[in-house]
Amino acid sequence: MTAKILLFDIETAPSIVYAWGRWKVNVAPSQVIREGYIMTWAAKWLDSDEYYCDALPYHKKEYKADPTDDRTVVESLKALIDEADIIMGHNGDKFDIKWLNTQLAKHNLDPISAQKSIDTLKIAKQYFRFPSNRLDALADYLGIEERKLSTDFSLWSRCLDGDMEAWDEMIEYNVQDLYPLEEVYMRLRPFMKNHPNLNVYDHGDETVCPNCGGNHLKNYKGYYYTNLSKFRRYECLDCGRKNIRGRVNLLDRDKRDALVAGGL
Repeated sequence: MTAKILLFDIETAPSIVYAWGRWKVNVAPSQVIREGYIMTWAAKWLDSDEYYCDALPYHKKEYKADPTDDRTVVESLKALIDEADIIMGHNGDKFDIKWLNTQLAKHNLDPISAQKSIDTLKIAKQYFRFPSNRLDALADYLGIEERKLSTDFSLWSRCLDGDMEAWDEMIEYNVQDLYPLEEVYMRLRPFMKNHPNLNVYDHGDETVCPNCGGNHLKNYKGYYYTNLSKFRRYECLDCGRKNIRGRVNLLDRDKRDALVAGGL
């Protein structure tokens, strides 16, 4: 068994408000004409070419009744996420997951069941010093061919006006985001020290890479020590992660007891 990792991305509608300015403007609730909502989502499983997507106009009856009611797309996204062990996005923790949680609460739906998340924006900020941490900028800097599609706000305004061709473009734009996301993650993954531990999803006795779940490991530069333990260190030949700690404590019981008796 290996962890099911789902990459996903959402596109949201802007709030519509009355405002007297365009810079550092505070908008009171009474100035809001309509709050934003989820327009589309796209997702794919890690290492799979197949993608999934949904958009408000795909639900014709509901869209005709209220083109701003996102309950249907929220439900379909939640259903897919509930199949995942780990979910991933770029700025997903701060944006996509919070947006989804907000709409789930709005529609009185249960929370998502996925307990772990990977945010490539956080990874980029924590372990690197890239010139820009935007997803497309990361892909460009790393020489990754997969890129976000170029667009501007007119695509959103056309969708809000009910232009079905624009909706098709929005889905294409949304889906395309998944591919640079996956490639950037793959490039950054070996550097992560706080990656969700994929060892726990493997029920065998064999040590696997905590970052990618691969079992092609080789010994790497000595041992990993704690106060009462000594473990082999490995390097993953699948993803490149270094300093992987083995599962077996190489110190026997007598040695551990002696360390404890010595005050450790």
